Amino acid sequence: MSNAAASLAGSVPTTAFGLPTGMPDYTTGLDMSGAPDFMTGINFGGVSAMPGTGDYSADRDSYAQAMYDRSMSLQRPEFEAQTNATRQMLANRGIGFDAEAARSEMDRVARSQGDVQGRIANDAIAQGAQEQSRLFGLGLTSRQQGIGEQLQQGQVQQGARQGITGEQLTNADLAARARQATTGEALTLYNAPAQGVATLLGAAPKTPTAQGGNIYQSGVQAPDVQGNINTAYQNNLNAYNQRQQQNNAAWSGIGSILGSVGSMFLSDENKKTDRAPANSILSRVERIPIDSWRYRPGAVPGDRGERHVGPMAQDFKGFFGVGDGTTIPTVDAFGVNMAATQQLAKKVRRLERRAA
Repeated sequence: MSNAAASLAGSVPTTAFGLPTGMPDYTTGLDMSGAPDFMTGINFGGVSAMPGTGDYSADRDSYAQAMYDRSMSLQRPEFEAQTNATRQMLANRGIGFDAEAARSEMDRVARSQGDVQGRIANDAIAQGAQEQSRLFGLGLTSRQQGIGEQLQQGQVQQGARQGITGEQLTNADLAARARQATTGEALTLYNAPAQGVATLLGAAPKTPTAQGGNIYQSGVQAPDVQGNINTAYQNNLNAYNQRQQQNNAAWSGIGSILGSVGSMFLSDENKKTDRAPANSILSRVERIPIDSWRYRPGAVPGDRGERHVGPMAQDFKGFFGVGDGTTIPTVDAFGVNMAATQQLAKKVRRLERRAA
């Protein structure tokens, strides 16, 4: 055994262990030059503009006018038939058109037709508001679709970047494992003669070992940048949609509100109390300032800056003692006009009697 050990001892290496040549290098970083960039934001310049509450107002007005014209074209023959029938009825009864009874009857027909025309106008306003809401929805949908396409493209880019990152990490891990295997095999061959001698002599020598660390993690996941962007955008969009739904509901209700106010209001005597005659209305109507004016920009939704005619709410309250000083209630305006007309009619009759 000693002779065999002495013979084998000549094969024991006397130089330090060195790594074999041609081993794969460690990967110290990832080459992301060919990977698509992360999406860091939404390009709002490439999508439709966010519609606002004032958008599509021209379309709304045009649509409302078209609905009004269409309804009036269907209603005018009925108006003409009513007017002709009333005139024929007066003629059959021998009532002249200049008689007070004839004027009263023709005024009644005119008021009835005016109420119908007012309801048609209010319905047209409501239909125009609904059309504006529909166009707003289409604009918002177009914007959301454009943003959705960008977010989808960002997800594709992120997936591609993750794929490239995972592939590079896998290759780095394979290279590290190959380096470890080559080093282990070289050490086995380096230690084999000394271990053989030690076995023959019954000794237990210390031999060099090497253990490479697993410095790579092939399961690395890229951060969900697009998901964070999308979440933030959806939160902002949901808040915006809630505000828009409130605005659209208000616009859609304008026509029906005007229709209710314009065609009727609560006037049942059983619902009223503290009644008193409305005297001296005509003299106050004569003195209240009536001006031509425009609303300030943005003061009234949907107003396009056209001129109006009417009193100021402050003057209305000062002359008649009703209203809050900023608005003129429809019921009060109607009552003032009716009272003034009634008092004017009495004054005309007195003058007619004097002239007779």
